[in-house]
Amino acid sequence: MLPEYAFSLKPQGCFVSIAVGYSIDQIAGIVGEKAIVWVMPNLAAMVGLGVSGLYANAKCTEQQKTEVTKLIAEMGTCILLSSEDEIDRLTAISGSGPGYIFEVMRSYVLGSQVYWV
Repeated sequence: MLPEYAFSLKPQGCFVSIAVGYSIDQIAGIVGEKAIVWVMPNLAAMVGLGVSGLYANAKCTEQQKTEVTKLIAEMGTCILLSSEDEIDRLTAISGSGPGYIFEVMRSYVLGSQVYWV
């Protein structure tokens, strides 16, 4: 889908991606050397309580970073990161980590129920 939009970006615009597993370099391979921001929100963003990591490549201006940060902050807390690697770390803490803990807790609660027949 992205190649179809690659040529519609205005010169001062930037691509904002929430695609999991696609690095900025991979996106740049599709759209070219453009301003790209990679955002990784978590599920709580749906109710305005999310924690989202945001990484912008070197092509992004300070204004673009500020505008995207303000947009993402509408879904909760937005943390500007200094590397793509930090997105993986943040996701482990704010996304998959808590999800794993809740799944363990759910399994424990369901597994510990005693049914009398």
